[in-house]
Parts: sequence; C-alpha cells; structure tokens
Amino acid sequence: MRISKTNLGRMFGAIALTGMISGVALAAVAPKDAVVQRQANFKKIGGTFKALNDQLRSPAPDKAQIMVLANQLKSLTPGIPTWFPVGSGVEAGVKTAAKAEIWQKPDVFKGHAKALQVETDKLAGIAGGGDIEAIKAQANVVKNKCSACHSDFRQKDS
Repeated sequence: MRISKTNLGRMFGAIALTGMISGVALAAVAPKDAVVQRQANFKKIGGTFKALNDQLRSPAPDKAQIMVLANQLKSLTPGIPTWFPVGSGVEAGVKTAAKAEIWQKPDVFKGHAKALQVETDKLAGIAGGGDIEAIKAQANVVKNKCSACHSDFRQKDS
C-alpha cells in the first residue's frame, strides 16, 4: 500500500488528536465508564502493536505503514496515567485487570508508563529511518516495557 505525503500528514494529525483525546477524556468520566474507555484504549494499543509486529514479520514489510503504526503507539502511550482515575479499580463494578497497586504506588506506576512512552518515542524515531532490524529491536524493548508494567500492575488471570 502506497501512502502519499499529504495523506501521511493527515494520518499523523488524526493519530495525534486521537492520542490527546484519549489522554484527557478519562479524567472527566464516571469510574465505571473510565474502566470501559481504558480497556478500549489498551485494545487500540494492543491492536496497533500486533499490526506493527505483523508488518515486521512480513517478508516485505511496508515501511510507511510501520511508521504510521509506530507513531500511533507514540501518540497513545502518554495518556496511560490518565486512564486510571481514582475509583476505577474493581470498586467501579466492572471487570478489570488493574491491580490496586496502581493507586497504592502511583509514582511507580507512572514511572512504568513514562518508560513506555520514552521507548515508543524511540520506536517512532527509528521507524522513520526505515531500518527494519533496528525497528524490530526497539519493538522488543517496547514489548518488554509493557510486560514489566503488566507484571507489577495487571492481574495474572486477565
């Protein structure tokens, strides 16, 4: 799939706007709704990361698509700390994999989120260079940052 520079610019703008909206939206909603929105946002991240890895495993990876996906991850991750307003744990009455430690150790949680943001920023930069092996290596770093946070702050059976 070929993407023109004009369309690529439009996609980046839409991705950035989506990330900004996702990051601020949860602060003003009811805790139950925050859980639902948080889960939707994480599904966006998961789907985007899967699509990125599918491209990286492809015999002919589409570098433009990889760049779009990496930038989408970059735009989504800054919002993560805002997706967990107080009261949006199990007490919200919606099934959630979020552990209470998120609210008990907010600085540690925010540290994990910031580390992921830093690494997705790097991924987007590396994706712009088009070196598939370097992108694969950085995607693995991003995966490890996700796993580290899940280990500390996500229920194992979810």
